[in-house]
Amino acid sequence: MAKQIDTHKLALENTTPQQRKFAEAFCLSLNATKAALTAGYSEKTARQQASRLLTNVYIKTLIQHSLAAAGADPGEIAARWDRIARVDLSDFYTRQPVEYTPKIEKPLREVVEEYRRYVEFEEAVSIRTEALISEPKARSKFRKRQRQLAVPREIKLLRLEMELENDPDGVRVVDGPTRLRDELRLDLVKAQDPNWTPGLLHE
Repeated sequence: MAKQIDTHKLALENTTPQQRKFAEAFCLSLNATKAALTAGYSEKTARQQASRLLTNVYIKTLIQHSLAAAGADPGEIAARWDRIARVDLSDFYTRQPVEYTPKIEKPLREVVEEYRRYVEFEEAVSIRTEALISEPKARSKFRKRQRQLAVPREIKLLRLEMELENDPDGVRVVDGPTRLRDELRLDLVKAQDPNWTPGLLHE
């Protein structure tokens, strides 16, 4: 006769203290997100962690064992697990337009020319700004500061020009034009509101 496996003991051996705490908290509140918070998971990830934990066979075993020990009806337990299986995490996400700057390849010659124009523009801004400063001491201080800022730019331009001399057909990977694209973002209002109910997790 085959030896009967103690599934509860097996579940205890294959779960962490935090996971077992989650199972205990879930049995008390029957609220997965609240249980995840009680177990020490962060507010930002509690809902996702709760959904993941509820699919863990060992955690499910611990919960079922605790509910059964507390006298819960087997039919009620089965119905609750059926609702858990139908939770859709997409309910907790919204699409938001965000700025995105892709990396693109650009001929080194263009990179050098664009940076040269940038250096010249910054120099022109500095000259015009200095002309607006009437107090000699303040003007001198401004000029000194602008010179300190200009030196690194000039060194970078020199380096780029030398690289171009050595590799006239070279290319560089640089930031492309920034544009908007839709991204899925966790809706923290839904994720942290224990009264919001897309399906099961907050019933």
